[in-house]
Amino acid sequence: MLFTSATHNISWQVVYGHVCLMQALRRRPTYLELCGLIQSDSFLPCLTDLLRALWAILLSYYKLFCWHRDMWNEEDEAGCTATMQYTKHKLESGLIRIWQDVQSKVKQFVLGSDLSQFSIDSFLHFLDLIHKLITVGHEFASVGGGDGGGPPLLQDSLVTQCSNYFSTYHSSRLEELATHLD
Repeated sequence: MLFTSATHNISWQVVYGHVCLMQALRRRPTYLELCGLIQSDSFLPCLTDLLRALWAILLSYYKLFCWHRDMWNEEDEAGCTATMQYTKHKLESGLIRIWQDVQSKVKQFVLGSDLSQFSIDSFLHFLDLIHKLITVGHEFASVGGGDGGGPPLLQDSLVTQCSNYFSTYHSSRLEELATHLD
């Protein structure tokens, strides 16, 4: 629960910090509302800060898991207690839960913004960041011997944003081509 709470709080704080740099807020908005307030020139720096903060949470949980795993390996020789089995089960299931929470926060952030006006380089940078997150998250969730947390929740948001981006991108290129041909 501590890591879930940290994921929610850190996500809100990072996005709030970027929104407050650009505009004054009169009330405390929800995380989803904040995601919609991010301006396109702040999107990539905010996403980078958000991913760094979330990666730090994943790393902390991973270190905690590894410390306990080392303890389990030592205790296996002497025989595991019921408390250790319970802790092992909770930490292993927590890997997937934390990864799903991280994906959920990033998905809300990604879908809350309109990326259709990005340059192609900025959009590819965005895709690269999300791809790295998915790769790290899959490895993180599979540490406990699981399937890597199942299909990434971020895939839907990437499909939506790619579709919107390339639709706008191709339309603008066709208009540019028509202008050149005229």
